[in-house]
Amino acid sequence: MDVTPSDLDALTEFAGRMADVAGLAVRKHFRAPHEVSTKTDGTPVTVADREAEQVMRESIELSFPNHGI
Repeated sequence: MDVTPSDLDALTEFAGRMADVAGLAVRKHFRAPHEVSTKTDGTPVTVADREAEQVMRESIELSFPNHGI
């Protein structure tokens, strides 16, 4: 797959939007008490982590419906 400078610009802009939506999702949990659970692979995860992942997945699916996650 050939990626043009225009493609890179668009993907960079999209990555910035991902950071913004994830930031909004996790910001409400900042300095709040939270539980840490363990994923099936043994890594820790919080509600903030799961919410950030969910909003990013939704954004990717809307913007790039043919891409797998």
